[in-house]
Amino acid sequence: MFRRQIALLLGFILIISSCLKRDSDTEDPVIFYITSPQAGDTLFSGVDFQLIAQLQDNRELGQFRIRILPESSTELPSSATEVSWWTFQRILNLNSNSQEISEPVFIPDSAACGTYLIKLNLSDEAGNLSGETELSVFLRNATDINNPVIEISSPVESAVFQSGESIPVQVEISDNLKLTRIQIEVFQSGSLVFSDITEIDQTDFQINSEISTTGFDAGNYMLRVSATDGVNNISSAEREFTLIN
Repeated sequence: MFRRQIALLLGFILIISSCLKRDSDTEDPVIFYITSPQAGDTLFSGVDFQLIAQLQDNRELGQFRIRILPESSTELPSSATEVSWWTFQRILNLNSNSQEISEPVFIPDSAACGTYLIKLNLSDEAGNLSGETELSVFLRNATDINNPVIEISSPVESAVFQSGESIPVQVEISDNLKLTRIQIEVFQSGSLVFSDITEIDQTDFQINSEISTTGFDAGNYMLRVSATDGVNNISSAEREFTLIN
């Protein structure tokens, strides 16, 4: 009976000792470096890319979390039916104090073109967390890597108009497959003062309209015309103009 009590006591002491050791670990794990992909890299749909990172902890690593999501929350054009915003998440369980991760990530064919954020988090066995590591990459949809073409014939660069006068806007827009969204914007000192969006489903589009400047202050302005195609390739063209009293 006495020996059994001693054995139970020793087991209890070992458990407490293990917990104390774990609780005494307050050092955060580290995402030491990322060799692939690099910030600003261009990735393509329909293929894998390797996420390569070196992870370290003073004792033992726990979990490595990978998240990928679009930077933009803008809804895709309704006629862009072939693509959608792509998101990805994977959690890897680790079992050493230093580990190089080389994880294949497949980008589906239907991933929309655009800027994506790769967010990485690391924990250790004691529950300590690394700071979030984030890098930005650009994704091209491999089915169409050509941006729309925009040609603005009116207004000409640095045109001058009377305040209250209507500004003629004439633009030719084309795409190799199809256009899905056309946006016209006017800015003054970085502030948006006019916006018009048209959703379409065709390869060529012409703008032949006018923008009223009634209520606009005299000063310098910028006209921007943007075009989006079926996989979310986006082009824009700009013209500066001036309103005088």
